[in-house]
Parts: sequence; structure tokens; C-alpha cells
Amino acid sequence: MIAMSAPSSSLASELKATLGIALPLAGAQLSQVLMGFISAAMMGRLGGDSFAAGGLGAALYFTIVLVFQGLLTAVGPLVAHERGAGAEARIGGIVAHGMLIAAALAVIGIAAMSRVDAALTAIGHPPGLVAATGRYLDAAIWGLPAGLGFALLRTYLSALSRTWPVMVLLVACLAIDAVLTYALVFGKIGAPALGIAGAGYAGAATQWVMFGGLALYAATRPGLRDHRVLGALRHPNWPAAAAI
Repeated sequence: MIAMSAPSSSLASELKATLGIALPLAGAQLSQVLMGFISAAMMGRLGGDSFAAGGLGAALYFTIVLVFQGLLTAVGPLVAHERGAGAEARIGGIVAHGMLIAAALAVIGIAAMSRVDAALTAIGHPPGLVAATGRYLDAAIWGLPAGLGFALLRTYLSALSRTWPVMVLLVACLAIDAVLTYALVFGKIGAPALGIAGAGYAGAATQWVMFGGLALYAATRPGLRDHRVLGALRHPNWPAAAAI
């Protein structure tokens, strides 16, 4: 009985640890999905043309974001490896180099999205749809650096089993995004009525809040502050960044 209870106890502890990491991440992902739903629902109230343009713009934007986020997830295993090896002094450099990569990817993404209107015209989309999609992307594009920075910090914290702050922040940002979208799309609460562009600006602003919240958490929490990410950013190791 003793021999059988040990594996059972180990399995239960592993399951508890896994759920402790996974459930907050699932909640965070649900919050991001709901942000997209709220934005689409409010753009839909502007009419079918705005809804179509907003949907197309959001699809193009998040396709680029998801591809670049996939590249940045390489930081997570590297951080976990150094932590497991007892070499936490190297974690700050890994995260800092990931930030540099995120910045470079943001420049590439902004350049790519600035040419979307030409691509949509070339494949035969109506001028009105192209123009409206361009207005959405011209606004949403300002959130790309923050979106990639947030994805990097989320990967970093997940590798250290600190996922609850990610979920709490995103639940709060869900409310912020809903208020900003409502205000900027329809001109409420003293904001200008920007229509479809307002949804893009609201999403961009929310992403900066998300990034700033995680950056503040990482910079002030004991154990994370010791990684000295900002110090590593001031003295980058370019070959190490390229290796990521």
C-alpha cells in the first residue's frame, strides 16, 4: 500500500501544479477572445460594411501578431532551462534579448501592415472596403509593439510558474477595452466618435496597458527584479539575441 500511494501522491501533486499554471492561462486566453468579440460586436452596430472591414482588418492584424508571438515563445523554454539549471543570473539577458527581437519584429510587422491596402486592392477588394480596413489597421498598428512585448513577458512569467498575474491583468483589461471601444467607436464619455478606427485605437491602448502592467509587475516583484532585465537591455549581447 505504501508503494502504491507514493506514485498516486506524486501524480496528484503534478496535476495540481499543472492546473495551477494552465487554468490562469486559459482564463487569460478567454479574456483576449472576449476582447475581440466585444470589438466585433460594437463595429457591427456601425453597419455591415464596417463590420466586414473591421473583421478583415482584425484577421490580418492578428495573423501577423500570432506568427510573431510564436517566434517569441522560444524565450519560455530558455528561461525554464536556466532556472532548472540554477543559472537564474542568465535569465535577465534572455528576456532582454527577447525584447530586442520583439522590437525588430514590430518594425517588420508595421511595415507589412502599412502595405496591406495595396495588397487588398491588387486582389480585387472594393475600394470602400480597402479604405475602411486601412483606417482600422492604421489605428490598431500602434499597439503592435506592446502586443509583442506582452506576449514575451507572458511567456517569461509562465516559464516561472507565475501565471495568475497574467489572468488578473487581462480580466481588468477586458473591462478597460470594452469602455474604450464603446467610447471611441460611438463618441461617448467625452471621446470623439471615430467609428471603425476607434476600435483599432481602443485595442492598441489596451495592449499598452497589458504590456505596462506585466512590465511593472516584473520590475517590482521580488525574485523577478533580481533578473535585471533593464540592465541587460542597456548592454545587449547581439550574438546571444540572434541565437534565440
